[in-house]
Amino acid sequence: MRKEAIRTFKKAVTYSCRGSLYLAALGHAYAATGHRGEALQILRELTKRAREQYVSPYAFSLVHTGMGNKDQAFAWLDRAYEERASTLPFLMTNPTLASLRSDPRLHALLRHMGLEDDGFLGNVTA
Repeated sequence: MRKEAIRTFKKAVTYSCRGSLYLAALGHAYAATGHRGEALQILRELTKRAREQYVSPYAFSLVHTGMGNKDQAFAWLDRAYEERASTLPFLMTNPTLASLRSDPRLHALLRHMGLEDDGFLGNVTA
């Protein structure tokens, strides 16, 4: 259903006036379906936008996760934590971040957030 996901995210990007989180979700979908060039273009757009207005580091982490760039994804998640990004509580429920769930860095981040002991890791399937 990846093609359907891309179509849906494209609509969401349009309806949201190119909202950063919707762009990031589209970038993740592009990357996950092998459209690396399109994902990189979205990263460039987010980077340019971030020079002029706030773009959540969480958005960058979504695209990097889709591209398999775990180190960069975690660097952006750490920055999101430092900024207290409102999207961080969705770490364990957002399916686009499932590939990070087995990484010890995610467990450490959840501990810092006070969430690991809440049973998240045992109750969420990847």
